[in-house]
Amino acid sequence: MRRLAISLLLLAAAGGGCKRSSSEAAPPDPPDAGGPNAGESESESETAAARKPEGCADAQDCLGQGTLGFLAGDTSALAMLDYACAEGLPDGCQNLSTALRSGLVPEDPAAAHVAAARGCELGNLPSCVDLGSDEAMGLGGATQDFEAAHDHFRVACEGGEPKGCRYLGVLEHEGSLGSPDEAAAFRWFDKACAQGDRESCYNAGVLVATGALGEADLPAASQFMTRGCELGDPEACSAREQIDAELAAQTSKVPGANLSIGTATVNGLTVNELECRVEGGGLGLFGNMALIGALADRKASIDKCGKKGTLVEVTWTASGGKITKAEGVGSEGKCVAKVLQKIKPPVDGECAATIVLGS
Repeated sequence: MRRLAISLLLLAAAGGGCKRSSSEAAPPDPPDAGGPNAGESESESETAAARKPEGCADAQDCLGQGTLGFLAGDTSALAMLDYACAEGLPDGCQNLSTALRSGLVPEDPAAAHVAAARGCELGNLPSCVDLGSDEAMGLGGATQDFEAAHDHFRVACEGGEPKGCRYLGVLEHEGSLGSPDEAAAFRWFDKACAQGDRESCYNAGVLVATGALGEADLPAASQFMTRGCELGDPEACSAREQIDAELAAQTSKVPGANLSIGTATVNGLTVNELECRVEGGGLGLFGNMALIGALADRKASIDKCGKKGTLVEVTWTASGGKITKAEGVGSEGKCVAKVLQKIKPPVDGECAATIVLGS
């Protein structure tokens, strides 16, 4: 088959085009066990209240309003998300990290990295993915560290975040931790695909289709591409069509067939797996039935070739309204082939079929 291009999705670049910070800011200290304000002195509470931006009542309210604000491109929303994150709300950290990478507001890779680190520390899995991305690419002031990225992606993946699994697969495929390990990459892509990550379904399908794991397995590759297509990946849909066409070509008894019928019965004669390469193109439904009808005209003679229910494989070539060559498998097939040579087919071309005797 034509080798499919392997287009594994790269890690989402954070802060593209922005200047990187030369140093990594330390994330805020985690909140005390009793909550954001547990154990605070009166002056500390007053400081927290002063830090809270105007327009939201508390950390949870800041999270909600800040999220809506950044989606609308309101830069003042960043202060609300920053406050929610500082007050220990994991989603506040994640939304701040997302906002600062989104392009909807001015991007800030360094601040996005700090927010991701804080969010991951608080147990937010998408934040761990963002943190791992920064570490894998050395963004936001982070030193490029594939082992640290692998650890954070794995935390996210094992917690149920499919992007973490996908990015683990990318690291293994690219050999970021040493030599490329396609078997490990496939396991992570397979896991992410099962969790609904369409890009991972495509990637797993590519590895299987191209024989990266050993012998190519096109039926399995088709299943992965079908899953990716169902999840909305157009590249997976296109790849599935290519793979399925190759599978059909490999299993076809008539290369280049432009007529195909799974099973059909005309005038009592049942024909399975009829394929023809018809001169001048396909016949359409009525033309197909006419071809089987021509075979059925000799049903009585065909049925004499063997026991009822016997499946007989035959091939024939027609030219000038006559069958010029016919062959069959086994004694029954040879018998049927002789009968076929007396038939006047409605079209010229090459055909193969399985005929059911006594049907």
